[in-house]
Amino acid sequence: MGGESKVIEETYLYLPGVPGGKEVAAQLGVDYFAVPVEFGREGAVKAYPIGQLSDYETKLLKVAVEELKGNVSKGVSFASEAL
Repeated sequence: MGGESKVIEETYLYLPGVPGGKEVAAQLGVDYFAVPVEFGREGAVKAYPIGQLSDYETKLLKVAVEELKGNVSKGVSFASEAL
């Protein structure tokens, strides 16, 4: 077979677990988010930054990230209690 084909899809994932994701997580202030992710035969290969946003989109992203922080915190707490 030839070379590996590259597939990039928007995916919600744990950013620090993927190369490039740690930087995106630091930029956004959250560990989980949907960003463009490159997939290969072994799974997620690289997370890409969100890219250029308008002022309006930046405001919406800030609101979404704050809401997401609360939801992730609740989910982690729930999962921890279940153990």
